[in-house]
Amino acid sequence: MIAALLVILFLGGGTSAFLDYISESKDTVETVMAKDERQQEALNLLELMEQRSNDHDKQVKMTFDEFGKLIEGRENNLVELAAIGNSHLENIESFNSDILDLRFEFREHVTREEWAQIFPEE
Repeated sequence: MIAALLVILFLGGGTSAFLDYISESKDTVETVMAKDERQQEALNLLELMEQRSNDHDKQVKMTFDEFGKLIEGRENNLVELAAIGNSHLENIESFNSDILDLRFEFREHVTREEWAQIFPEE
């Protein structure tokens, strides 16, 4: 059980690479899109993604801290460990859902050509 929770915690970790990607995307949006309401809305949505990612990172750190304190104790309560794991999984699910929703909303504000320039296929 503990091994499974550790795997979940490590696989559902922070979002630093995603934050870098958002930062690069904001720069590209400013370059590619005309300075108008659509650009501002696109930038606002990227900012929301960034804020949500930062909130997720804080939650992940809190989960790691809780898990670490529980593991340090000699009396590892599996119910508490499972609760931490379940809470973490719910946080990951919520984060993924929120980011996906924001991505679709972002897509509504850019043209196909702008999208291709902002997110080029590699």
